[in-house]
Amino acid sequence: MKKKCMVIFLAVLILISVSACGESDNSTDISTPTQAVTSVETIPLSEIETQPITEEPTQKEKSLFDMILNPILAKTEFNGIVCITYGGNVLYEKGVGKADTDKNIACTSDTIFCIGSNSKQFTATAIMLLQQEGKLSVDDTIDKCFSDYPYGNQITIHHLLSMRSGIKDYAQSAEEILQFGVSETAEAKTNRQAIQKWIFSQELNFSPDEQNEYSNSNYMLLAEIVEQVSGIPYEDYIRKNIFEPLNMDSTSFLDMYDTASDNFAQPLSEAEEKTHRYKGAYFGAGDIVANVKDINKWCTAVRNHTIVSEDILTTMTTNYAKDGDRLSYGYGYMTDDYGFYHIGRVWSYRSVFYWSTVKDYNLILMSNSTYGNLEELTNLVNNGLLSVSL
Repeated sequence: MKKKCMVIFLAVLILISVSACGESDNSTDISTPTQAVTSVETIPLSEIETQPITEEPTQKEKSLFDMILNPILAKTEFNGIVCITYGGNVLYEKGVGKADTDKNIACTSDTIFCIGSNSKQFTATAIMLLQQEGKLSVDDTIDKCFSDYPYGNQITIHHLLSMRSGIKDYAQSAEEILQFGVSETAEAKTNRQAIQKWIFSQELNFSPDEQNEYSNSNYMLLAEIVEQVSGIPYEDYIRKNIFEPLNMDSTSFLDMYDTASDNFAQPLSEAEEKTHRYKGAYFGAGDIVANVKDINKWCTAVRNHTIVSEDILTTMTTNYAKDGDRLSYGYGYMTDDYGFYHIGRVWSYRSVFYWSTVKDYNLILMSNSTYGNLEELTNLVNNGLLSVSL
């Protein structure tokens, strides 16, 4: 039993140690990730037992997670939910703090959070499904969908997916975009068109495929491509091909969800509470809302190749960075030596989804507060696990 528990904790140590990303202090709404946290020493792959645990964890083992992780969470300002799963089974799940302080509603597994840029993996999956249907190719240039874009014949769908297009990030230029007609009273499609107009008016930051750079503009354009090629609204395509097959009944889109409902986690960071919520501004790049139950279904389906095949997932989790690039990025996923993941940041919401390829565990962190950032929590969890003798 001790050996088995140690294997579990080593797996958690590895997946948490590389999951969180540093967050910038700029005022952008959608996450701009950096490389994974590496400030706490991790265990070399050669020293990790590789045999998988095939049986469901016992209650005693789950209690050991409580014993180690609960005190760590109690010392942080983290507000949200932490979930560690294996084979769809929940090893550890803890709601911390309030989903709504005014109504005194606690964070639970039913609480709906904005997942920010973790939405990108869904957009990328939709593109790969359309390629599988023979309706597009990632090698297509985007002038097929955007004929009036001056650089459309130089940029491929692959460049958008892998952050290699050179297109400027609209999320970093909010004041400029407002001048193009984005309004808090406008409909989503009107705002999307205004943002797209701004994108197409800009020079590239670099020639396509010359380097990589994180840009939310890439994924807004990808969502537009999904809509054009499929012939139905982007949201409907995602629902029909991902949410419904996985019974993700609580997952929706920010512009379509009642954010005043008791199930929705309200933003707790004071500076973010007054942030304007422009409809359509997060289209394809950060627009999904979900609870941890549904995200566990998604993480399990990704690992089990329920929606896309193993070959397609391999394509999506390949690191397309070249020498000199700072960002390890595939198609909607970041990568490291221990797995693949993404982070999300929108307003005061933060999220991390991590798939460990070393031990086949999933980590889900979802928060509605900027306090107690995920990097700090990650390091504290690592130190706690490293100090335990089993």
